[in-house]
Amino acid sequence: MRYEIERALSFPPLWFVLIVSMGIRCIIAIYDRIYRLESFWDLATSYFDIIGSLTLILLILLVPIRLFTDDKYYFMEEIILAANKGRFILMIRRYIICLLFGFLMAIFFSVCNYIISAIISGSPTINLTAYWQITAQAAIGGAGLAIVAGALCDILRSHPAALIICGLFTLLGFMIRGSMVKPFDFLWFLKYGFFTALLRGHAGVTWEGWVNFWSLWHIILISLFLLFNIYKRRERRTL
Repeated sequence: MRYEIERALSFPPLWFVLIVSMGIRCIIAIYDRIYRLESFWDLATSYFDIIGSLTLILLILLVPIRLFTDDKYYFMEEIILAANKGRFILMIRRYIICLLFGFLMAIFFSVCNYIISAIISGSPTINLTAYWQITAQAAIGGAGLAIVAGALCDILRSHPAALIICGLFTLLGFMIRGSMVKPFDFLWFLKYGFFTALLRGHAGVTWEGWVNFWSLWHIILISLFLLFNIYKRRERRTL
């Protein structure tokens, strides 16, 4: 597990994206402090609406899921396949890393956003209960997306393909407006069916009246990807 974590954290784009995203957040916070002081903390609370969620999605699709294809790219598959035991445990470890990465990175972004906003504003006036509810939604969405993207990466045995497919489906949730969809329409499933509402912290509002349905939907979605990945590994005799 330690080796897998070190491989994930040593990926240079991780630190580049973190530094750039925090820099952008500082610039926006300074702008809000100068020109939109009255709504400063409302804007800070909506961090995951655009910047936070997009950065979280980008990091999830760049960093942890690539562990599933590193063996292929670094020509280690033959060594791993030669081992009689441990392949299933290795797969489980990589899923755990994906889950923890998506969950903890959302919390990390939330804490950084609060600290940056508090330092620049000088007078924190925020509903912490509502803020941490949004953070919890983003963390759950990040964990779910990381597991599904990791499974897809392992199924396709291609990190770029998984990145493009999962990125496309999550971005569709941003582009499709709520006024454009009706329950059980195709666009309705595209907008709310692939973690975007959770990642943006909107699930508490947009899922109103449908909480049980969408909760069950996402659980089934994750389960299907995991089961299909196990099936494909058995088919390839890599489990």
